[in-house]
Amino acid sequence: MSTELNLEEEVKELFCDTRLSEHVQYHESSLCSCWADNDGQFDPADSCIGGFRYKDPVEYNLIRTQVSMREPMDDPGKIPQGSNLYEVPHTAIKQFAQAIGVVDISGDVDLSTNANIKINIDDGTAVTIDCSNSAADTSAVTIDEIVREINAAGFGVIAYEGGADGDSALPGFLVLRSLVVSDDSRIDILKPATGDATNTILGYNPAMYPFTFVNTGTTDIVLPVYYSVSVGDVFVVENRKIRKREILKRGTQDSLHAFSMDRVFSISVRGTFYLEGVDFTTSGVDITWNAGKGPDTDDNYAVEYEGDAEYIAFETAPADRGNKNELLPKKATVALRNFIESDEIPMDSVTFNPDANFS
Repeated sequence: MSTELNLEEEVKELFCDTRLSEHVQYHESSLCSCWADNDGQFDPADSCIGGFRYKDPVEYNLIRTQVSMREPMDDPGKIPQGSNLYEVPHTAIKQFAQAIGVVDISGDVDLSTNANIKINIDDGTAVTIDCSNSAADTSAVTIDEIVREINAAGFGVIAYEGGADGDSALPGFLVLRSLVVSDDSRIDILKPATGDATNTILGYNPAMYPFTFVNTGTTDIVLPVYYSVSVGDVFVVENRKIRKREILKRGTQDSLHAFSMDRVFSISVRGTFYLEGVDFTTSGVDITWNAGKGPDTDDNYAVEYEGDAEYIAFETAPADRGNKNELLPKKATVALRNFIESDEIPMDSVTFNPDANFS
């Protein structure tokens, strides 16, 4: 049995049926063990960020609503400035183009003579794929090997074995799914110049080329974020740009702790400003100092820059209505990430009081 579609890593767009949905990059956090090694406090010298480590992002559309303005019982529990409330749905509607094979290839497939299929995804560039390329035996190719070869062709993960969410195929049947989730999503199965194996792999009649599949698939997809959202998770709102600040240390920490940087406004040390392209260069969130330029090793320096707005969850709660058969959205109260200076490393700083009553 091949691996089914991995929603956590491969789903590119998920749509919530609401005008209030907001596209975010979700970075799931995990607690760093440095808390246990440092008397219940996170270790500022560790490479984690404020006691958390983060997984690669997954894209979602979440529902953004207003934070409750009810005052908590005490001042320390005051809702931080720049807070939002996200509602995290249990499921979302996913729309896609999909091609389903009509031949069972759960047994070994002989591709020793003809092994090619030609695919175009979402009006990109058509690619001819040798589905036996990595097979241990070209005369006995498994569906796992076919799926792996298609997904290594440069499109991303578009192939999997039937039986996953959103298809009507049984296990053993090949399924191709578009990456673009929109009215324009499309799959074209074309005739390869040589070694045509389309009929063998998908069961399509070669007399009827080309085969075109457009956006006809719609299904409810369970969102992994619904079960994983927790305190410390970060939501990056793409294309909402804000000005940010961090303190870094040359030679020790020359990478921002934020997840994005579009441009640098300034880098300075106590009133001395350095020029990009002359004193330093940037790549992503990394700052590289030119030889003989910039602050001394182990000197702190201030960076002001522009990047996507990033929010960190400081309170999460389950749905307060519904039952096990009707899983309504969970709630995550988030605040703009704020990096402040400490002795060793900047950290996330949000007002957090576990006894505060947020809704």
